[in-house]
Amino acid sequence: MAQEAERKEVADIFTVRDVYVEKTTENASDSRQAAIAESEILAFQKLIELIVSDKDIPKIKDTPPDEISRLIKSFEVDEEKISGNTYKAAFHVSFNQNEVKKFLQKKEIALVEKKNSPTLILPIYSYVNGQQELWETSNPWWQAWSGAISENKNSSIILPLGDIEDLSALNIEDIKSSNLDKINELAKKYDAKDTLVVEAKFDDTKFTGKPIIEVSIRLLDKDSDNKKDVSYEGSYEQTKDEFFNSTVKDIIEKLETDWIRKVEVKLDLDKQNNQGKSVALSIPIKNLKDWLGIKSKIESIDYVSKIEVLGLTSNEAKINMFYESADLEEFKYYLTQSGYNLKQKSDEEGVWLLESITSEQESVTQ
Repeated sequence: MAQEAERKEVADIFTVRDVYVEKTTENASDSRQAAIAESEILAFQKLIELIVSDKDIPKIKDTPPDEISRLIKSFEVDEEKISGNTYKAAFHVSFNQNEVKKFLQKKEIALVEKKNSPTLILPIYSYVNGQQELWETSNPWWQAWSGAISENKNSSIILPLGDIEDLSALNIEDIKSSNLDKINELAKKYDAKDTLVVEAKFDDTKFTGKPIIEVSIRLLDKDSDNKKDVSYEGSYEQTKDEFFNSTVKDIIEKLETDWIRKVEVKLDLDKQNNQGKSVALSIPIKNLKDWLGIKSKIESIDYVSKIEVLGLTSNEAKINMFYESADLEEFKYYLTQSGYNLKQKSDEEGVWLLESITSEQESVTQ
């Protein structure tokens, strides 16, 4: 059930609801068509605000309407009203997840998850003498995060208020001991999906003599050993505050792309619990051109996240197919809906045979 809920959450992100449009043209029919066209553009703009980092939005905000239409799987109309030549309605627009991913990949834009699932940041500052600060107003690391987040209103990164309730709810010792009950309670207060501890150690004498900030980023959950360590080197042309501010901005930018995903911290859509599922497949092919066509088709199937080619011969392709469904039986259903059957190979344990339903029917006919 939990896996099904997570998969539904991903799908829901690609459905933009309550897009209200009102259009007036020479007649009601044209007004309706104009409203539908505008709803697709508005829905696309809302979608990219959720799944694309702020720096990448300008690259695709002027995407042509016909290109946007190709990304749309379906739409629903609600609260439809016609008055004379005026048409107004609320549209619920569902985008094709795989097509959107391909669209972004072609534009070399990373897919991120924003706003719907904010990430709570706990900035701990460690002094050279070992003293640590979290909630203290003197914490310079906190101040840098507060300033950067306030400048970026669209960021999915949030800070706690640091009020009396927060101070009594969680302290540094709770974080060190990974007290998940207290950590989750604080995250619940801020409707945060993930809580990250971002610990900074500042040293202005290490190695080259230039100022250095050593940053450790750790996800606080049952997999609390998931962390990323990185060092930032500054210059003496910067003040300490400027160095802290530029470091935080760089970290925020990376958090809102796939940087953390690469070290197995689950901050976005592509790091769902289902992603690691895969099945070994044998696919009959006629030639290389046939294989490329099959590969293109199966990559477009919903819930296929990745294909890893293990080997190719003149008549067979062996691959690992990664999928996002709750279980293999459910995934087999989606494959059937897309025109493919999955059968266990009798002569090769753990390997499945993927065949086009059309090919099977042709074989039976012959």
